[in-house]
Amino acid sequence: MKHLHSIRFINVFLLCIFVSLPGMVLADTYIINNINENTVWSISGSPYVLTGKIHVYQNVSLTIESGVEVRFNRRAELIIGGELKAVGASDSFIKFTSNSATPLKGDWIYINFVNTAVPATYQSNFEYDYDNNQILLNYISGSILEYCIIEYADIGINCLEINPCIKNNIIRNCYTGVSINSYHADTYIPTDIEKWLYFYGNTVEKCKEGLVLITRGNHHAIISGNTFQENEQSGITSPSRNDGGHRTWSSGMMLFNNQFINNTKQALMIDGYTIYAAPPFVFLEHNNITYNGKGVQVLGHLVALHNYICNNRLLSSLDPYRYQPSFFNGAGLDLGGPAAYLFKNTIQQNGVDTGGHGDGIYLQTSDFHWDDLNTFIIRHNILGNSVWDQFDIYIEPDNACSWSKELEVDARDNYWMTSNPSDAIYDSQDDACAGTAYYEPFNGPLVIPMPLPAHPTLLSPENYSEFERPSRYPPTGFTSINFSWAPAPEATKYLLCTYGYAYLGSGANNIVEVTDGTSADIAFYTYHNDGDYLVHWFVVAGNETGWGLPSEIKHIAMVKAETTNTNDEVSQNDSSDGEEGGGCFIENVANGSSMVSHVKIMREFRDRILLQGKAGRTFIKLYYTCSPHIDKFIFKHDKLRLIVRLSLLPFVGMSWVALNF
Repeated sequence: MKHLHSIRFINVFLLCIFVSLPGMVLADTYIINNINENTVWSISGSPYVLTGKIHVYQNVSLTIESGVEVRFNRRAELIIGGELKAVGASDSFIKFTSNSATPLKGDWIYINFVNTAVPATYQSNFEYDYDNNQILLNYISGSILEYCIIEYADIGINCLEINPCIKNNIIRNCYTGVSINSYHADTYIPTDIEKWLYFYGNTVEKCKEGLVLITRGNHHAIISGNTFQENEQSGITSPSRNDGGHRTWSSGMMLFNNQFINNTKQALMIDGYTIYAAPPFVFLEHNNITYNGKGVQVLGHLVALHNYICNNRLLSSLDPYRYQPSFFNGAGLDLGGPAAYLFKNTIQQNGVDTGGHGDGIYLQTSDFHWDDLNTFIIRHNILGNSVWDQFDIYIEPDNACSWSKELEVDARDNYWMTSNPSDAIYDSQDDACAGTAYYEPFNGPLVIPMPLPAHPTLLSPENYSEFERPSRYPPTGFTSINFSWAPAPEATKYLLCTYGYAYLGSGANNIVEVTDGTSADIAFYTYHNDGDYLVHWFVVAGNETGWGLPSEIKHIAMVKAETTNTNDEVSQNDSSDGEEGGGCFIENVANGSSMVSHVKIMREFRDRILLQGKAGRTFIKLYYTCSPHIDKFIFKHDKLRLIVRLSLLPFVGMSWVALNF
């Protein structure tokens, strides 16, 4: 009997051990087959171990319950071709992690949403969170990752052409936290709010790159309430690509109430400089950008309101061999145009290391427009206490000392922290080849206590209204559009913002401050002769206290004018149309011959290569100046037309090679 009691005691003891160590009784669930029917991964089967490449097939849903852990063997991946719903809770996260006992970055590949996956959809209007100065979207359905931990992947979340809802996650210790790729998407399909990228409330930390955006066309993103911290390179980067023109262009990005802290290289970099179409548009409001290498680098349109950009230090140790010498300019902001509007920001105590320029703001003077220089408006900001080169604003001189010296920067009404602002500005007073900053001494920030205005209501043009556009190239005719909106309570001024796949008329700006009404006209011309394109617009209301949140975004269609020419490749306005001379002599010589198809190659070479550099743009201006005179002479000599056609063949061949290799 005594022996029997001992056995029972041992059994109870062992049972207690098993109960206290559930991992010893709950066996791992190994996922070795693709998922071809609707499936739920529940807590009872956790942890789930992916042994290789696992597909969730199209029209199939995978639901992962709160508290589940998903482990990936070495180089395993989860491919979403259908729908993924992984929704945890604030006190019970879902975890996607490595199955290694000693996990490292890149142990597994990614959660990959391919173009057949079900995107997230949202209500078709913004939700305004005035307490936190941000815009929200209300999720309805589709793929979603919420309250998840994603760690030790090569790329935590990879999206190709579709966007899940990504909110309230922790993404850490990956080479790339999140990668959004929309460069294969159809450029000309209207992008409604229901299909935008919505990236909200996430923490992205200790990755090499935080959020990478490779976008073009009508891609839009709202990035709100996130924290990007301690990433080895950038918090958010949208780099240029050299893969046949698929670069960041025509996209709209709105960032509200984000924290960028201690990212080694830079907090935010949006590079649209090498575009052959419209630059990206970046809207920054109420973001905290501190203790990074570089704060903000934008080569595109920028509107920055009420941001805190301080204590960023651009150290030479980030690139000791100076492979990218231009990177070491602008510790606070490095701006390349074509337009930047900075209002009510605090930009202080930033510093560039030896050899760099512009502790606070560095302004590049490259011209994106045919005839117009960049537009820089920097007003009502708190500047000063620059650390090393002591320049709050540094205007880049032009080495050729030609067009850049004509640049004028509006830097009035800033608080400079010095009685002599000229000491904090590097412009034509320091280098005759730099532009000029116009400023007024200002002793302190003027704040009139009054509520910030609400967002205005847009009136006309209505969503997806159509406007006929001229097809002449280079732009000689423009379509003028009147934008109007209803008055907003407490507002004394407005900021009209437009962007998209369109080119501005000479002297026009795509961002207009309106102080005497609720409407403004902007003249547009679109970049290419082929197809119809969208222009996006919204309005921000302001007063002496500051600026409110932006309105909804509307879209207008720039529709190509009808042509009577039977050859689609040659537009009516670019051909002679039977008259004596005029227009582009190459297209006129080709008109009516088998060379018409070759003209498209040369036009693409013009748009994608010649327009990339100032020398190429100068050549194009000269060509279209001389072309009508050459055309008049060739028009009178049929044999000469044949000779010119034959002489153009080598140039067609070289253009084709340049475009494809």
